[in-house]
Amino acid sequence: MGLEVEILHGGRCVHGTLPFGPEPLLTPSGPLAVSTVEFASVGPQHIKCLQPGPLFQLPIVSISGCGDPIEIEGRIRAAWIDQMARLCSLRNQLAEAGLRHQSEWQDACLALAAGQEDPGALVRWVEGRRFALPSPGSLAGHALERASDRVVDLPPEARSGSEIEIAIASRVEEIARQIDRREVRRRRHAFDGNPNPNEPLHPVFRGRDRQILLVGPQLAEDSALEAALRQRGFRSTLERGADGARRAFDGSSFEVVVTDAVLDRAEGLELIPTLSDVPGIGQLPVVLIDDRAREGRREAARALGAAGYLVRPVDPQRLAAGLERMLADRPCRRFDRFARKLAVAWADGCDGFTTVVGRLGMFVSTGRTSPPGALETVELALPETGERVSMNVETLYRVDPCGERDPGIGVRIRAFTDDHESLWIDYLTALEATAG
Repeated sequence: MGLEVEILHGGRCVHGTLPFGPEPLLTPSGPLAVSTVEFASVGPQHIKCLQPGPLFQLPIVSISGCGDPIEIEGRIRAAWIDQMARLCSLRNQLAEAGLRHQSEWQDACLALAAGQEDPGALVRWVEGRRFALPSPGSLAGHALERASDRVVDLPPEARSGSEIEIAIASRVEEIARQIDRREVRRRRHAFDGNPNPNEPLHPVFRGRDRQILLVGPQLAEDSALEAALRQRGFRSTLERGADGARRAFDGSSFEVVVTDAVLDRAEGLELIPTLSDVPGIGQLPVVLIDDRAREGRREAARALGAAGYLVRPVDPQRLAAGLERMLADRPCRRFDRFARKLAVAWADGCDGFTTVVGRLGMFVSTGRTSPPGALETVELALPETGERVSMNVETLYRVDPCGERDPGIGVRIRAFTDDHESLWIDYLTALEATAG
């Protein structure tokens, strides 16, 4: 089979197939056998390789002066060799920057994990210091307005591994915010029943803040770690000692604790059994950070059920990414739930009642059709005290009516107004004492 071409509809370009010789292309991960190359013309003197996938990574190839398929194949092979040389040079630069263990070859293209929460969300190198952001992960399922929006140009000052990760993560978050704003505008335009068109709809909620407790003098002064956690949506509370850490749970519900192994008058290990007695919390991950490796302390942490034992120096970006991945596994933490009927009211007059409540969420029996991801303000009435608790909740899922089962929504408590979180925790503490 020789060179085959056809003019595509409209006559704007030529689509063709080119037989390839038996000699494989060399890649960093081994030889790549290619039997046929599919291409499209770009102008009168250039082609773009389409198939197989690895050749799609090549830039546009000039075929000026080529008189037969063998010469075109030679141009493609030469472009491949140049591409591999550039990739190897870039990989060495990234290795020097500290990304040695986060880069891999995929379809003969350099791809980076770059701190993404989804292991499959790999950032691909395009050219120079330009990278294409991944379709999986935070941007999954969202169409961008322009293809160029998916390409990030790394700033010249981003030279270390952490700086590269921050630049890429910042671009992902910026695009996510743009998508959110566009979606809010679309929903406002489509919402016919809004009595006040100037009143903003509830925002589309992307992710949620996670409350994290940092315990110990060194962690309390680690501004780089706090910034890395904030970048990934964590809200940090700082406590220098074990007593303050225990008291912090009287007013907040944390999802993870990171503690220095050595505190002022105690060890971080002592927090693990202490936190198991916090009302409303069944299980909470605790990560210890030590100044040097101590095998005895590591074994003790493991025996007590610590979620991790790390030794300084710790990369703030990698620790923040690790905590994010750990919290994606819901069984690692457990909050007690109580069967309780409490009246729930929305600001627009809708109402319902809870059937199950807990520190960080509840199920509300209601006919309201809040879409998943909606962030709304609700008010709960506490009949025993006569108080009312106001909170922002995120709808996680909806249960439709089936047989005798009433419709309802499962919500996640996003934030409280004023000091209402303390009121809520006090109420749940009283419920647990009554149940015990």
